[in-house]
Amino acid sequence: MKGNQPNSMIAHKKSGGNYGNMPTATKNELRESLINEQGYVCCYCLKRIPENKADLHHTKIEHFKCQENYAVLDLEYTNLHLACKGNEGQSEKLQTCDTAKANKDIISFSLIDNSLNGNIHYAKDGTVFSEQDNIEKEINEILQLNNDQNIKKTRASILKGVSESIRILQSKGRLTKNVLERELQYWQDRNNNKHRPFYPVAVQYLEKKIEKFN
Repeated sequence: MKGNQPNSMIAHKKSGGNYGNMPTATKNELRESLINEQGYVCCYCLKRIPENKADLHHTKIEHFKCQENYAVLDLEYTNLHLACKGNEGQSEKLQTCDTAKANKDIISFSLIDNSLNGNIHYAKDGTVFSEQDNIEKEINEILQLNNDQNIKKTRASILKGVSESIRILQSKGRLTKNVLERELQYWQDRNNNKHRPFYPVAVQYLEKKIEKFN
């Protein structure tokens, strides 16, 4: 959900400015706004993006609709998000997120509506996938969200950890719907305004468990 854009950005637009000549202080305020809005996770892969203010330059301000093809949207706040570096500087096959996307268009979903709800899933090996062909194509061919093996391993580790803890509780006869709901709340809630990295992996697993719980 998008919040309010920084006042300095509003003033910059009113002065006739564009993204290219945005003052560093305004750009830093924009980064702060976006990182707080997103709960300190990348808008695409959902890995932790730097918490230390001094490291905010190690993030990328993402134009969902790229500046090259949609110049009129270069300061449109609803078009702006914060992404990780996406293995910038490495070979193209290892790049992810905004770095891999570059100027390509994503048309199967948006980051400001519910178009991804129920359409993104996680396999045991950490692969993120969709049963919708158009979304599946874009998360793999444009964003390359399965190309970083470390990220895949982290998603797999989260899924394994949550499922194993649930299995142990169930084996001891201590698994209840309330326990599942508390665990779900833990993963959904922010801690000091920060989402847990890759939190949807656990959230989706727990929601399915609750739905099937008798």
